[in-house]
Amino acid sequence: MIQRRFVFKLIFFILLSTSFFYVNECFAQEYSAVVMDVTGNASVQRGGKGEKSPLKIGDLLYPGDAVAVAKKSTLTINYLASSKQEKWPERTKFSVGGLETKNAPSGVEISTDEVVLPPEPSNEHMGGYMMKSVMPDQDFEEMLPKSGQGEGQPEGKEGVK
Repeated sequence: MIQRRFVFKLIFFILLSTSFFYVNECFAQEYSAVVMDVTGNASVQRGGKGEKSPLKIGDLLYPGDAVAVAKKSTLTINYLASSKQEKWPERTKFSVGGLETKNAPSGVEISTDEVVLPPEPSNEHMGGYMMKSVMPDQDFEEMLPKSGQGEGQPEGKEGVK
């Protein structure tokens, strides 16, 4: 009887502890923006607290992150849900929002004329990614490589397998 009780308590504890992690993951915050370009240095503090870490192309930004653009630097980010692209000049600081940066100063260039696609591997950036975008009136199929064109192969080797 005591062993059975112990087993039930153990099972209950395991179920309770694993459900906590599952619920925590369900409420995990989604990212809202992606770094499109960094010229010079820019850094982020996750949630606006803690240690600053340098930003690089492809980094994800979450609502509440505090971003700082250094002297002689620029930073371009794209909010995925709203397709707003913001280019931040040197010596600026801002807090990442859900769809856009609230109260962006006048020096920030904001555009909404592009739809951003996920990053693709690129030969020009060995080991990295290059972002591609499609104009709203442009056909997505135009962006895809044609069969037999040999995208990703060395120049002069088109169609060679």
